[in-house]
Amino acid sequence: MKISGGRFWFVWGALLWSGRVLLLLWLYFAPAPGGGPLVENWTRFLPHSLVAEAGPIAVLALLGMLIDGVLTTRRRWTLHWLATLLGILYLVAAHFDAELMRWMSQHLTLSWIDTYLRGSMDSSFIIRILGGSPKVFFLGFAITALVSLVLVLWTRRGAYSNSPRFTAIVVALAIAATGLSSKWWFGKSAMRWRRIHPVAWGLGGDLAYRFLHTLPPRDYEDGIKWLAASGHPGATPVPGRYPFWRVEPAEDSLMAAFRARPEAERPDVVLLVIETLRGWAVDLRDPAACANIPRLCGLAREGVFFPHAQSGGYPSIEGFTSTQLGIWAHPGMSLLVDHPGTHVRALPQIMGRAGYYRAALTASDPGFDNITPWFSRWYDFWEYDANRNADHLIADRFAKLLGEVPAGKPLFALWMSTTTHTPYKLPPGYGPNPDNPADRYRRVLAYMDSSVGIVLDAIRNGPRHRPTIVIVVGDHAIANPPLFRASDRDGIPGQGQTWTALWMSGPGIPRGEVRPRPVSQVDIAPTVMSLLRLRASNHFMGIPLLAAPSSGDSLAATSCTAGPRELAFRLEGMTSQRGACRFTLRFDDAGFLRAFRQDLYAPPLADRVD
Repeated sequence: MKISGGRFWFVWGALLWSGRVLLLLWLYFAPAPGGGPLVENWTRFLPHSLVAEAGPIAVLALLGMLIDGVLTTRRRWTLHWLATLLGILYLVAAHFDAELMRWMSQHLTLSWIDTYLRGSMDSSFIIRILGGSPKVFFLGFAITALVSLVLVLWTRRGAYSNSPRFTAIVVALAIAATGLSSKWWFGKSAMRWRRIHPVAWGLGGDLAYRFLHTLPPRDYEDGIKWLAASGHPGATPVPGRYPFWRVEPAEDSLMAAFRARPEAERPDVVLLVIETLRGWAVDLRDPAACANIPRLCGLAREGVFFPHAQSGGYPSIEGFTSTQLGIWAHPGMSLLVDHPGTHVRALPQIMGRAGYYRAALTASDPGFDNITPWFSRWYDFWEYDANRNADHLIADRFAKLLGEVPAGKPLFALWMSTTTHTPYKLPPGYGPNPDNPADRYRRVLAYMDSSVGIVLDAIRNGPRHRPTIVIVVGDHAIANPPLFRASDRDGIPGQGQTWTALWMSGPGIPRGEVRPRPVSQVDIAPTVMSLLRLRASNHFMGIPLLAAPSSGDSLAATSCTAGPRELAFRLEGMTSQRGACRFTLRFDDAGFLRAFRQDLYAPPLADRVD
């Protein structure tokens, strides 16, 4: 049987696109790993996805038609089988790209592939991505296998002859142009496009970026200086180096002297990172918020509370980067996932040199964000137990961990909660989960607060009986509808994703102070070192939060020119907060800049608008 070149490529493209349609339906309607759907409103994503997917497929079909017209019959047969193999590989890559989006909120890129092939990624996580739940595994790969089989059967139908007609070429060209240009006309949205763009677009863009950006831009040095001045006005960065590196020449002797100090001068340090903590929902200047989280409210009375802390980015991996490394997130990718070979020095590594026993507990699977290798590198002991996947459970585990610390060693501990993650569901036995997301969020906040109380009680009444610096901070926030509509619709890091809160208490920390000036997660590492009077080489970009007198907080909270800038990066966008002034911009849109002021003293009630 003879089939014209145009007809072969049209059917080939239609089969490939149909496979993507089925896989996209699976992506948006199958349950996400955290429970619930991948997105709350699939109509904002799926229609554009279907149009966009037709673009690269039509380009491949068009190229096939054009090549088909100049080949002999035998060579066409070879070309069509190669095209079938390419189609199968495309479906597999697109399926894996969708799984990465479901599990890690990122696309398949050359950097991600390179990271995995070099063994710098948790290999067991790949098995969990491919497996998911048995039903999801079967459905996704059954679709890929079925479409691949039909592609093979179509290719086997017979010999191929005749060049494609002009009409076929024009139609393929029109479909390709429609799909590839949809970024600019299909309800233009940078945030949506970054989520739904086809895998071919992502891999091709990554390849083009590597080719076109082998040299830094002409204003690169100016940008480095601006970054340095944002957190450290007196810092002089090494030209062309980021992250910055500040050398402490006498580090070895200073560390030895620190390890020789009496126990009272080497307090424990416990860092509690709260999942998805909305700063406006826990602003303790609002009595309603304080009533919902009494233990955190009590912690504020014992120390210093910063109601306007900013995360270095989002999602959780970016908060992890800022709290552990003391640097801001990368604007276009995830530093710890995509650049595992970067020479960085984390706070727990410095604490290890100072003689601390380092332990980390998490209730969320660290494989989700490829945190596993970093835990292994930075901590003497870390633990994730799938049977302890709620805040109370790892709070109880923390209480037992205090009795397992080696004798004579101070403790540096990281405790990472999970229950306040979407979809905000209480564990079984702790009450109902209302249909309204705002009500569910308030209930899980109260549950999280009681879990923090378990940790605080263990520190005070447990076997350690040591002075302890306690730091509580959110890893990032998540926008409720009012804040999303107000500032986050452009896909850049707005208030709804970065506005969290920070508590500090313990030796050397004032009691009962509220400091409304904006601060950042990157300030935590230098603050810990300042409180401990510990000096070491570092690349931290923040400032010690308690070094300046609190009387300067009022000025910094209202001025747009005084104090450091607090930065957040995400999706090729940046937010900069300085005092009461905030501006946001997109690096890929030279005309986009938004700036506004906010009243940092008024208790924010945005969460009540829900």
